[in-house]
Amino acid sequence: MRARTMRCWESEERYRLLLDSIPDYAIVLLDLEGRTATWNAGAEKMTGYTAEEMIGKPIALLRPEEERDVARLRQQLERVLETGRQEFEEWRMRKDAHATGRTSSARRWSNDREKSPATSP
Repeated sequence: MRARTMRCWESEERYRLLLDSIPDYAIVLLDLEGRTATWNAGAEKMTGYTAEEMIGKPIALLRPEEERDVARLRQQLERVLETGRQEFEEWRMRKDAHATGRTSSARRWSNDREKSPATSP
């Protein structure tokens, strides 16, 4: 059991190191409710938010306040789960309150236990 736990930890650590080595792209994994599950260095660079600030928070926080429609986000996530991939042209808010136009590409990610959308804000 200890060896299996160690392999799992090493695998997760390699995954984290891989994601953090891609500073020019924001790579974010969401749960089915649209909450942030992973946050890489590229996401921090583009948004100004650290992983500690975003993990567990709704990705809608990156949208302008008038566009934080939960029903719209849920529809987008459902389309990703149905089709496997979606692209969105949207505004994103940085931590410093500057709005930037972004093309977000979302893809379905799944394993034996769960399905979840992965997105690049």
